[in-house]
Amino acid sequence: DGTGLSLVSLTGKAVVDGPLAFTELHLTFQNPTDRTIEGRFTIDLPPESAISRFAMKIGSRWQEGEVVERQAARVAYEDFLHRKQDPALLENQAGNQFSARVFPIPANGRKELIISYSQELPDAGERYRMELEGLPKLENLDARIVLRNESKTDPQATSLGGQTTTTTNQVIALKKQDYTPDRDLEVPADAATPQASGIRNGDLALARVTAVGQMPPEPIEDLTILFDTSASRSLGFDGQVRQLGKLIDAIQAAQEGGFGLRVLCFDQDTFEIYSGDVTGFSAQHLQAIFSRRAFGASDLTGALKKLAATSKGGQN
Repeated sequence: DGTGLSLVSLTGKAVVDGPLAFTELHLTFQNPTDRTIEGRFTIDLPPESAISRFAMKIGSRWQEGEVVERQAARVAYEDFLHRKQDPALLENQAGNQFSARVFPIPANGRKELIISYSQELPDAGERYRMELEGLPKLENLDARIVLRNESKTDPQATSLGGQTTTTTNQVIALKKQDYTPDRDLEVPADAATPQASGIRNGDLALARVTAVGQMPPEPIEDLTILFDTSASRSLGFDGQVRQLGKLIDAIQAAQEGGFGLRVLCFDQDTFEIYSGDVTGFSAQHLQAIFSRRAFGASDLTGALKKLAATSKGGQN
């Protein structure tokens, strides 16, 4: 209903093995109000990732989620809701965003969720990243990353430090209290040297193959970015705006010469923040998005229609 719940604790566990990574996040939210409420949990997962577990803690036990057809899931959720039992409904939104309806969240109480997913690391030099930047101050942050190799790593090589132990696997452990993350937890590409380029389980094998050849990137002439400012983005909104600025800077740095840039914010309405050469986009425009804040519903269809209507020739 728009009431903000505080994320008070995050426990993250990950295993990185060749071209695959598996991550489990245990999140604890605090309801600051004196009434029982229904909440909506939203998370952006890495590209090409697949959810393997979604669970909600009820009392002292964990209720595991099941994968069913969307309409049947909604009917079941409403049925449990009317019986005042504990339901949760996780749905796939646009791209790799997932949203869950959770009930009940007890008055002045806590609700715990677990979500697990696997992802492909298509490039041997790609960093594994556990996204933390933009999260609020946490009472407890406990992260543990297992690298399936036998090489050594300087604990200061990670973006947030942490203690490193090496056995048959390498374990990077990070524990902090009363901590506000100002960056993601990343394991750099040179933190470990893999012993193999793939993994095998019985008769199944997965290997990373790099095609030989050069294909220069196609230059960008015009770029339009639609930035969601609806209420569903309120958690970590400031961090998302900063990430937008970093994305535009990175694209500009990789591109030789300027290009046209247009940035539009959308919720139930669509508002143009900037239109012009990319070199003119500045912190002032990011501040305009900060000032707009995350509010209202999300109408992507309306935003695309307005974009098509205002673009040259109806295309962009």
